Amino acid sequence: MRRLSPQSAQQHREFNLETKTRVKASHKKSIAAIDIGTSKVMVMVGEYDEHGFEVIGVGEEQSIGLRNGMVVDVDKTIETVRRAILAAENDAARKVDSVMTGIASKDVVSDNLKVQRQISKNEVSEEDVTAMDLAARTSVVLSNDQTLIDVIPTGYLLNHNQFVYKPIGMSARNMDGHYHVMTAPSAQMANISRCITRAGVKVEGTILQPIASSTACLSDDEKEMGVVLVDIGAGTTDIAIFKEHAVVHSSCIAIGGHSFTYDIRVALHTSNDDAEQIKQRFGVAHKSFAELDREFEVRGIGNVPVRKMRQTDLASIIQPRSEDLLEEVNKIIQATGLARELYSGVVLTGGASLLRGLDALANDIFAMRVRIALPNYQGKYAELVHNPRYATCFGLLQVAYTRRMQELRRASRPGNELLGLPARITQFFKNIF
Repeated sequence: MRRLSPQSAQQHREFNLETKTRVKASHKKSIAAIDIGTSKVMVMVGEYDEHGFEVIGVGEEQSIGLRNGMVVDVDKTIETVRRAILAAENDAARKVDSVMTGIASKDVVSDNLKVQRQISKNEVSEEDVTAMDLAARTSVVLSNDQTLIDVIPTGYLLNHNQFVYKPIGMSARNMDGHYHVMTAPSAQMANISRCITRAGVKVEGTILQPIASSTACLSDDEKEMGVVLVDIGAGTTDIAIFKEHAVVHSSCIAIGGHSFTYDIRVALHTSNDDAEQIKQRFGVAHKSFAELDREFEVRGIGNVPVRKMRQTDLASIIQPRSEDLLEEVNKIIQATGLARELYSGVVLTGGASLLRGLDALANDIFAMRVRIALPNYQGKYAELVHNPRYATCFGLLQVAYTRRMQELRRASRPGNELLGLPARITQFFKNIF
């Protein structure tokens, strides 16, 4: 497959925009997000002003070149990304110059960090917080094969006895900053960035995918009271735990919707496409959700004749994998020691969360309140966006909007034009959480 340079990819997309659509006249600026997943590459384009943003275009392509959230074929991934961007551009009648993207991998590592600082004037200033946040970022020790994704402030302890989230203006002699640190293999981060840039657009930022999904699906009350977000995609299941508004744990399991499809394909000796269709139309997470008299046809591979299968038999194939996935998630929750403090329970999202009965099975295994979350959005494309499979991409678009508005507000403050990138990134995540 011929590889397009960033310049030629850009020219090719501009040609399509000129010949297929007429660019809409608008005073609003545009933002874009791309979710590069195991089953699909999704691009959303939005336009925004100081009052909010609206989705104006969507492009989606079947993902080729990824496995379990990781790029395994750069050329095929570049082509898929290019096609998804072009589809979104034509739908929105807007050219995409840069995108916010996410990463999810079983090799992502998260940890918590504490930084201490003496307060010189007995009152916490913006400069104190900025200096502490910068110190947190620079104190992260990385191995040669790891790249820093995020250092997110989770709170500040004043005088060793008062924990707050917005310390500026408060009286204190010393302050401890608490942070959640996330790193990823450098090669995986570079591969994602390379595929996007070679498709002709810039990478505006990269964040952890469950953080993006949480932005789209969780309420402030849920984050305050304690909640587990479980984003079940095709190749991976991403987990983020929030308590008192802050993310305190993030991780990833290499099990997803494709794992169910694989089990069906092997057990029924059918093609991957047919197994996927069977899962979507007849799949249930537990035998108790299967209809005793419901049957469906299974096409074999090669010259094997079509045969009939009962839904109860299909359930016996899917149920062990469902239980295995949820038990793995439960082990992670229990290992944090926070299970009794997560009063908002568990929120499921992602395309595989739509498997019938999975939420009820999760309720039994977690012994917590469980709900399936849809992105909270009202506007154009609302019918499309209100689907768990689009939670990550819509969350990335929200993050892009939050970042743009934060930068505009910061630029309008006197003297802030010299603020460095690390401080801007830290402030951006404070605004989200």
